[in-house]
Amino acid sequence: MSDDSQYDPFIKDPNLLLDSCRVVIDHLSANLKKSPEIEAAEAQLKEISYSIERLEKIGVSIPDSLRQEKIQLSIFLSTVTDNKKILMYFADELKEILIDLNSRLNDSSSNPDPNKSESRRRVSRRFNHQTDNITLEKHLVIALEKLGGSAIASDVISQMSKQLEGKFLPGDLELADENTPYWRRNAYTARLYLVKDGVLKKDSPHGVWELNEEHL
Repeated sequence: MSDDSQYDPFIKDPNLLLDSCRVVIDHLSANLKKSPEIEAAEAQLKEISYSIERLEKIGVSIPDSLRQEKIQLSIFLSTVTDNKKILMYFADELKEILIDLNSRLNDSSSNPDPNKSESRRRVSRRFNHQTDNITLEKHLVIALEKLGGSAIASDVISQMSKQLEGKFLPGDLELADENTPYWRRNAYTARLYLVKDGVLKKDSPHGVWELNEEHL
């Protein structure tokens, strides 16, 4: 049985919860704007990725130093990308909470099941035109298994794209922002659920996704 006493301060004073949300949002959004350092790192990563791809095509072995540099740049850039994805996920979840709250306020005659909104949120996608979270979670786990159980986020997303090729729903490929299709943003949401469920490690290095040992 779970111990709900940790939530007592928020139940007694909901303003504490609101303040906590604002602090988290401020922290995550602090570095969203591109700096010269980020732009330089993006340019370096693009050139290194191109060099690795070119060497692979002509059958030349890739220097470990070049691969390591790609990993370090990817991890550095994923800090900004991950924060943006988390904020977008946060915004979606807050919308769901507001819808659920309004429903409870308008229907005081019933006792809503707290697990119902969780299940609906994980399965449904707007107008059923997007791949549901459970399917994305399965593909994410499969992708990590193929990558040896641990990989940087961009490599996991790339592997998932290969697995889902020809299976995307129309809404998956619509853009959530100017560069990111909805399915990729939803993959980050799926990853958060897998961390919550203990399938993925919650203490992995930033930008790295890892399966827990028992799921390898």
